[in-house]
Amino acid sequence: MGGYSTNEAGNRFANWGGDWAVWGGVSAPVTDRIGFNTQLAYDDNDNFGASANLVFQVVDGFAVTTEVAYGENFDVDDSDAWGGRIRFQRSF
Repeated sequence: MGGYSTNEAGNRFANWGGDWAVWGGVSAPVTDRIGFNTQLAYDDNDNFGASANLVFQVVDGFAVTTEVAYGENFDVDDSDAWGGRIRFQRSF
């Protein structure tokens, strides 16, 4: 997916850095109970982000998701950033 905006300052609908941005992602089953998802993003200001997760269906209606995310060159201090989380979701 891609986006273009002539407003470099960004706005509600185009809040990336620069005039353009691109995103891509994929979702694939690993086994009957485990799924893998990943997403990449890049924009005109050389900001890059990536995230990946594994979703484990413990039983029907209960999933555990582990995720790791990486970003670089964000305008705060031009340093890399890592993050992670774990999510427990019960669906009724």
